[in-house]
Amino acid sequence: MVHTGYLTAVGNPSKNNYIVKIPNEEILNCFESNIKKVFDDNLTLGPDKKAEKLATGFLEGNTSSVTAILNSLLTSYVSIRDLATKSKPENFYHGFMPGIFTVSEKWVKEYKSNFEAGNGYADISFRNSDKTKVAILELKSSPSEKDMKVVAQKALLQIEEKQYAKDFLELPTVHSIETYGIAFFNKQCYIVSKKIL
Repeated sequence: MVHTGYLTAVGNPSKNNYIVKIPNEEILNCFESNIKKVFDDNLTLGPDKKAEKLATGFLEGNTSSVTAILNSLLTSYVSIRDLATKSKPENFYHGFMPGIFTVSEKWVKEYKSNFEAGNGYADISFRNSDKTKVAILELKSSPSEKDMKVVAQKALLQIEEKQYAKDFLELPTVHSIETYGIAFFNKQCYIVSKKIL
């Protein structure tokens, strides 16, 4: 939302946190009448409960389910114009994902974004409510639809090569670690996964 102008960054008090504001009254009215209602209804209250299903799907290793849900959300909430910015398209998708997880606090614990892990910086990780399961996501933007599978596989390989799961593997309370390489192209995604614990 920062990249598309719906929010304005006004400060960065710590490494993974930003202070943002709604830039004007028109967008405030838009939030109140449209965006909040749509996200609340469709992601948490509606019959599909997409945020819950997406979070639990990632934690359970259900790649086909998370692919279908994420593609549905991209189709519903993303415009090709959202990607027409000077920043890399990957930044847009990285901003889109946390927006979904903000309404998943019942199912997602210890959500981290762009954090130091292993020998690099993992895009996204989170645990389930009892902290026994972990999902690690690496996001990439694909240059074309035909390249999505290769890009997703490279993202998954990056998780392994950079050892993003290393700290989780050392925790005796963690019983399951699911990793995902996600390639985005316009309003579509392609996901590959690997269970490493």
